[in-house]
Amino acid sequence: MGFLYTQHFNPFSPYERLLPNEDNSYFLVMCQVTVLQPNSTYILIVTPSFYDEIGNFTVWVSGPSKAVFYPISIENIYHQFFS
Repeated sequence: MGFLYTQHFNPFSPYERLLPNEDNSYFLVMCQVTVLQPNSTYILIVTPSFYDEIGNFTVWVSGPSKAVFYPISIENIYHQFFS
């Protein structure tokens, strides 16, 4: 399951800046997001549906422009709020 945010992710306010998908639900499971703005920052949070799910997953992106992904650790996110 995945959640897509604009600009930043606030773990203390998980609905802040959360983008809905095409059917106006807020979680992404095998779905398509069609409109992303160029030169913008998006945060994709990927989490299992159940606590005991582990394994590999794939994020597939296509479009007319280059997409760049950078991993962000949860420690870095919390550091933003407690520094």
